[in-house]
Amino acid sequence: MQVKRSDGYNPFRHDCGQYGCYLAECHPKMEWFADCFPGKISFSDMDHIVERNGRALVVEWKGPKGQLGKGQEIMWAKLTRGTMLTTIVVNGDPKTMDISSYQVCWNGKWSTPHESGLVDLHERIKSWADWAEQHPVFAVRVNAK
Repeated sequence: MQVKRSDGYNPFRHDCGQYGCYLAECHPKMEWFADCFPGKISFSDMDHIVERNGRALVVEWKGPKGQLGKGQEIMWAKLTRGTMLTTIVVNGDPKTMDISSYQVCWNGKWSTPHESGLVDLHERIKSWADWAEQHPVFAVRVNAK
C-alpha cells in the first residue's frame, strides 16, 4: 500500500523542521476559555475531519493504550445521531502507524472495537468514502447564480 501520494501532496502543510513543533508553536491555548462552561466541560480537539456530499468523517487518534475520555464518548455519540457524521477512534502509534484497533460511532451507537492494522483502517476509510459518494445528504452549489 502506498503511504504517501506519488505527487508529494501533503494536506497538512506544516514543516516542523522549519516552523517548530505544531502543538508548541501553532496550537491555541484553549485553557484561557476554561471558565466559559459549567463544571469540567471544556473544548475538545478534533484530530482529523473530511466532508463528502454533506457527510463528515472524523478520525480521532489515541495512543496505543489511549482511551477516549467519557466526555468525548458522549459528545461523539450525540453528534453522530442522524447519520451525517461518522467518527472512527483509532488506537495506535502515530509515528510508526502501527495500529492495534479502531472503533466506529455512527448514528449515536458505538461499535465493538475492531482489532486492526493500517491496511484494515485504510479499507474502512475508503469504504466510508465510497458510501458517502453514493449517499449524498444534499447538494450545495457554491457561488451559484
